[in-house]
Amino acid sequence: MRIHFEGLAGPVEFIEAGQLLPVLERLLRGWPFKLEESAVSSCAPLLKVECGDCDYVVSVAWREEAYAETTLVGTLSTFFVDLVEAYVRSDPARMCLHCAAVEIDEGLVVFPAASRAGKSTLTARLAAGGHHVFTDDLLVLDPQAEAGMALGIPPRLRLPLPKGLDAGFIRFLCAHAGEKDADYLYLDLPGNLQASFGERAPLRAVVLLERSEERVEARLEPVAAARAMRLLVGQSLASAGLSPKVLQAFHQLIGRLPCLQLSYHSLEEAVALLEHDLPAWKEAEPVNTSSIELRPRIADSPDTLQSPEEFQQSPGIYAKAVEDRLFLNDPSQGVVCELDLIGAGIWNLLAEPLSAQEVVDILRQVFPEVEPRQIAADVERLLLDLERQGLIRRGCTPPDEADFQGKAPLE
Repeated sequence: MRIHFEGLAGPVEFIEAGQLLPVLERLLRGWPFKLEESAVSSCAPLLKVECGDCDYVVSVAWREEAYAETTLVGTLSTFFVDLVEAYVRSDPARMCLHCAAVEIDEGLVVFPAASRAGKSTLTARLAAGGHHVFTDDLLVLDPQAEAGMALGIPPRLRLPLPKGLDAGFIRFLCAHAGEKDADYLYLDLPGNLQASFGERAPLRAVVLLERSEERVEARLEPVAAARAMRLLVGQSLASAGLSPKVLQAFHQLIGRLPCLQLSYHSLEEAVALLEHDLPAWKEAEPVNTSSIELRPRIADSPDTLQSPEEFQQSPGIYAKAVEDRLFLNDPSQGVVCELDLIGAGIWNLLAEPLSAQEVVDILRQVFPEVEPRQIAADVERLLLDLERQGLIRRGCTPPDEADFQGKAPLE
């Protein structure tokens, strides 16, 4: 049996797994899908779910390894992630952000994913307070329009639930419990609390979560633009990778939206702070001017990069300085690399061909107190990493003509 989900470039195949469809119809809010009418499909499936004797096997066209899940909830978790990636891969213009997103104060507050920061529990608690949930995991993002789109996938909570939750919140979770196993619980929220597929809203703020195991007073305070940029870049999913256009949009976004950090221990205090204090943050904090001044790359000539011992910036690499960090992007690969001030200094040195030893000698003059052996090891590690990512190249390896076509100029 093959199903066509709206927005996917190919079908999803269910092999002896038709029992999943009623669950998907119940949990997926508004994502249209229909049964394939033709007995012979014209294209290969993007995603397969096959029911075996003791498990479900989920496989996708872009991944060699198939994932076996022993529970229905585990299967749903894997399926939803792969379904979203199939959606993103079906259109080069699409991208997703790994985050939670909830409507507060007439806009979407985005909580970028961070390990064990409690974004799903916070999302559920905000829903209990009457707020409209867009996602607790993946949001379709349009950074140029500064808007997010819901996919209709319900929030999922890790079990057992954290200790000390408010009794009213626990009653809410019990009243809206969906599918669950020993590890996870899906919430089955009504339409006024969960956004449907395709629903859009403007972005209101970016809030980084910092949950403490120790008792601390909840506080909401501005966060450095470079840190916000790092999380937006690191939690993005795009079929063609990130581009200079996306990095520019992210930079403009953090220059216009409040970027804050919510530090908390008590869930109730965190929610109260978001509801009562967030409306006061109407604009972004001024982004500090970067001290990094980028040198233009010296153009290739017959005399440049003659030695295999020399390194130079690859042609067409996009560079964006944000406060004390430098973000590098190779548009042809979609990769992004972040450098600190020293790394940015080395990048600037490589605007012209230099050997690793020449870079080390320059840094030894700047940092005479640092052990020379340590400087040499750090330089070697950075150069190898930049070379591996295609951001720099060494001598005697002239680039193809294609390397110069369609790439953004160095900023």
